[in-house]
Amino acid sequence: MRQPLGDRLARHHRVILIDRPGHGWSTRAHLGDSTPAIQGRMIDEALEKLGIGRAILVVHSWSGALGALMALDYPQRVAGLVMLAPVAYPWPGGVGRYNQIVATPVIGLLLAYTITLPLGLFLAEPGARGVFWPQTMPENFVGDTATPLLLRPREFLANAWDLVTLKAAVKEQAPRYPGIRVPTTVISGDVDKTVSTDIHSRPFAAAVPNAKLIVLPDVGHMVQKRSSRPRDLRDRRDDRQHRAQQRDCRLGNMN
Repeated sequence: MRQPLGDRLARHHRVILIDRPGHGWSTRAHLGDSTPAIQGRMIDEALEKLGIGRAILVVHSWSGALGALMALDYPQRVAGLVMLAPVAYPWPGGVGRYNQIVATPVIGLLLAYTITLPLGLFLAEPGARGVFWPQTMPENFVGDTATPLLLRPREFLANAWDLVTLKAAVKEQAPRYPGIRVPTTVISGDVDKTVSTDIHSRPFAAAVPNAKLIVLPDVGHMVQKRSSRPRDLRDRRDDRQHRAQQRDCRLGNMN
């Protein structure tokens, strides 16, 4: 998320980029810490230690489920939601046989510490291109975004656990979405083959009161790379912040 959103937003706002537990440079004590509920609690605690009162959450893909649950469980922490191609509901099928195998005790450890790295290095770039389709993947994207970190054994295991436990998690939390009260914008591509806009973004935007849905034509899963004008997503974030501040003022006047 640092490219292109984080650096751009940081020119005018305080931006905190969080690697979820087990990903990037964050550690994970237990592989079972894989659900939006557990990770949401950890992030809330981290923001508290940083002295962050309320924040606008910008979340992508798997983290859509995390952002939605945090808006429900920690409304005092969330000033607004920007959901980019989010996962929000159960979907037909699974998450890939290899993820289920890697999440299997003993066998998963064996695979993660043997063939994952060499095979993953071979497949990383074609896989990334598939996520971008029909857009063209930026030159040097895999190297510039440190994508190979995903191939480290412990992170590969963490990612597999995140995926195999996600479907049950969103099934449990989805009925609560009408309770989200923060300003919410959902942005998705109309040809996303990774996270279906019809299964996730459209029903989520319909369930959340006053949510705004933006569907970008001829765009796949990497919607954050699509903005044609540098200020597009920053302006949307500013609008969410302004609405949240107005809401706080109204609530303050009622007390």
